[in-house]
Amino acid sequence: MFGKENLKAKEEVKEQSKPTGKVKPEKKGLTQREAVYLRVIELLKENNIKVENGKSTRDYFTSEHLNALTERVMSDFKSGKTKFFDTPLNTEKLQDDEKLKKYVIGLCSNWFRKDPRLNGKSA
Repeated sequence: MFGKENLKAKEEVKEQSKPTGKVKPEKKGLTQREAVYLRVIELLKENNIKVENGKSTRDYFTSEHLNALTERVMSDFKSGKTKFFDTPLNTEKLQDDEKLKKYVIGLCSNWFRKDPRLNGKSA
């Protein structure tokens, strides 16, 4: 019985996560990857941080830098500057700052690891 309930819950979450076909904002908004990249570069420039070739930009970020990055990316989502699929879960995130913050922290961490422009590795 526990297995069936768990499977049902997973299916409900999966269904809520499906895009409805609409993208917020229109297609001219930034991708999430580009939003993180641009905000990282912006913070590096503002703080006169020079990144050595082959080093991850994450290595140069203090907790204050990470907090500023999170706030800026959150602002991009709220303003519609960054694309966010129109799903019930994403709508919920946009209405709840704590949920959006948790999402953005994970998003930034993901792109620090995966984006070769940020992780210091060649593509």
